[in-house]
Amino acid sequence: RSGSGRNNLCIGALIAEDGTGGPTVGGQWADIWMQVGLNGDFNRDGEVGFADFLEFAGVFGQSSPAGSAEAKYDLDRSGDIGFGDFLIFAGVFGSTV
Repeated sequence: RSGSGRNNLCIGALIAEDGTGGPTVGGQWADIWMQVGLNGDFNRDGEVGFADFLEFAGVFGQSSPAGSAEAKYDLDRSGDIGFGDFLIFAGVFGSTV
């Protein structure tokens, strides 16, 4: 884990067969990168602060269809950015990564 909230997960498998029972050894590996952060850290600066509140206030009362730019503000996934989302945001306000 890095300070940016980015994590690396490496998954590997060692395969020790060649189909005839011989001692061939091979492997398959995959790196998976995922971005994690705080619920409510809309500007991804590592903290839920006043700048995030200003963003949230700017979209309060709007609908948030899945996949839309506003969907990240719909913290309770209700389809609207409303009081339920505000309560979730208020609960994490001041948090840092």
